[in-house]
Amino acid sequence: MKRIKIIRLLATYICHDPFAYSPTYTWDAFPPIIYRERERILPVLKVWEHKGYLTIVYDDTTAFVLNVEKLPSKERLIEESRNVK
Repeated sequence: MKRIKIIRLLATYICHDPFAYSPTYTWDAFPPIIYRERERILPVLKVWEHKGYLTIVYDDTTAFVLNVEKLPSKERLIEESRNVK
């Protein structure tokens, strides 16, 4: 699966309603493809962390903690991820 499709799926999950859930996201909260491809999406997660959208925990259970006050729209997250190498 292309990385942008994985990022789109991830953005859909974290932007669905971030105030309805805990800001701490575990890997099992996502479809298995996101966990399997975590190394491919790590550069994008680092950019999002640099922008203050989340804090990477990145262990075997916890993926990251969202900063919901700074989280932009799903479309903006996807657009920002397109240029990440």
